Amino acid sequence: MLETLIKRLLQSLVVLFIMSVITFCAVNLIGDPVHLLVSPTATEQEIAEARHTLGLDLPMQTQYLRFLQGALHGDLGNSFIFNRPAIGLILSRVPATLELAVTALLFSLLLGIPMGIFAGLKPESRWARALMAASLGGVIMPTFWVGMIGILVFSVNLGWLPSGGRGPVSTVLGMPLSVTSWEGIRFLILPALTLSLFKISLVARLTEAGTREVAGQEYIKFARAKGVGGARLVLRHVAPNVLIPIITVVGLEFGHLIAFSVVTESVFSWPGSAAPSLASPSSPSSAASPKPAARPGLLARFVHNRGAALALGLLALLLLIALLAPFISPQNPYDLATVSVIDSELPPGSSGYEGQAHYWLGTDGAGRDLLSAIFYGIRISVGVGVVSALVALLVGASVGLAAAYCGGLVDAAIMRLVDLQLSLPAILVALILLAVLGQGVDKTLLALVIVQWAYFARTVRGAAQVERRKDYVEAAMGQGLPAYRLMFRHILPNCMAPLVVTATLQIAHAITLEATMSFLGIGLPRTEPSLGMLIANGFEYMLSNKYWISIFPGLALVLLVGSINLVGDRLRRVLNPRLEA
Repeated sequence: MLETLIKRLLQSLVVLFIMSVITFCAVNLIGDPVHLLVSPTATEQEIAEARHTLGLDLPMQTQYLRFLQGALHGDLGNSFIFNRPAIGLILSRVPATLELAVTALLFSLLLGIPMGIFAGLKPESRWARALMAASLGGVIMPTFWVGMIGILVFSVNLGWLPSGGRGPVSTVLGMPLSVTSWEGIRFLILPALTLSLFKISLVARLTEAGTREVAGQEYIKFARAKGVGGARLVLRHVAPNVLIPIITVVGLEFGHLIAFSVVTESVFSWPGSAAPSLASPSSPSSAASPKPAARPGLLARFVHNRGAALALGLLALLLLIALLAPFISPQNPYDLATVSVIDSELPPGSSGYEGQAHYWLGTDGAGRDLLSAIFYGIRISVGVGVVSALVALLVGASVGLAAAYCGGLVDAAIMRLVDLQLSLPAILVALILLAVLGQGVDKTLLALVIVQWAYFARTVRGAAQVERRKDYVEAAMGQGLPAYRLMFRHILPNCMAPLVVTATLQIAHAITLEATMSFLGIGLPRTEPSLGMLIANGFEYMLSNKYWISIFPGLALVLLVGSINLVGDRLRRVLNPRLEA
């Protein structure tokens, strides 16, 4: 126990050190912070003097060593943007972020566990099926879009909850908290629920799976035979055995809650740690069985599930729209000759003021036909998701095969690198990379590949290790086949089942992550807007109740990501008969 704890602490120190190096290099590569501090009319001599005063004229390694020495003494230097000590700025923002994350965690437990237990105890009931279907929404709906819907419904239309900001705070044990008053709680409810939506779905699904497994155990049947039922059966016998893995997973997911709070805080103007982190990029200085797919009846088993068949049909339709967008769109929304500013912000079903165009889904603030913009946005989102996932698959599969084939120190070194990559929240890594690289399709693709390759490497490595010990591999090695031929001609084809499923789900993840980055303004440029950028363009109109500018692109994104996830989940069950119901 103690030895494991010490190892984990040492690994945490290594991760912190590597993250500090990456972050320090990223800040230095983003741009010259001196331009934030001097007058735009400053001379070269004045700029050089400011750089010397701040120590920015020293070599990067010297700057990092000075930073590290100061950090070990509790001094993180001054913020270039806010001109305040960085440690004080962090401490002033962290309580708000922690309050939001802890409240979201409580929501996920208080709502997810009862939902999962009920669905697990009565899996055939309509309510249980409805709850599990609803939990899928938390997986496929982007956080920023859910937040915008919440603002539109509960703030703009119903007026029940504030649309943003933080309520009055009181100091508790030295920390400013807003949960000490009802007015503060009103400001907290909507962002906390938005942040917790994915975790509610995760906890509900894990609890449902655990409850179904526990409910079939002999001691539960014996307790029921003795007349134990209702709340006593759940609280005394089912829940204690279900909650052990739930608590473990939730503990690991708490870090992701803090990381993804950056999106929720930006949507609701919550004064947490996201504000200083998002200020920098926008500043002036920023820049299984062998070959299971060949088994007969694969398609028949896939479409046997009506939901999966509908998802496959919807996905095929969306892919067709993406392919034919220039030919089927009523308007080229990015051709200024066809766009009229006079037709801006028209509601769905309106006709243009000149009577020559009919806008089925309305227009945006620039007068573009929203239906056409969505068709083009689907085209860009699908292209970015598919290309990034395929490149990440090639890189990750090659690395995973090499680790499984070589073993020993090579395997250990590669997997430690993979573990490091997977331990870092994807959204924060993407934020840093895009802040360094800047906007652009190629830069967004590179950031997504760097974020995703480790998933493929781990998947292929696990499957390849199983294949590596089989007789046909030993026979091929005995014949003296080259390593590259053995890996790519014999081992890799037999790892395709989990790889195809992972690729499908990672495409959906890439589309969602790219949409989030574009919503935050650091993803694709405005000249090539994806669905995320279309949603961001309509965010400023939400409080004026011009819902269609953001709602319709968001619905398109939800349908796209949801259909991909459903198809991937069905593929996982079809390619693994043990999971097939």
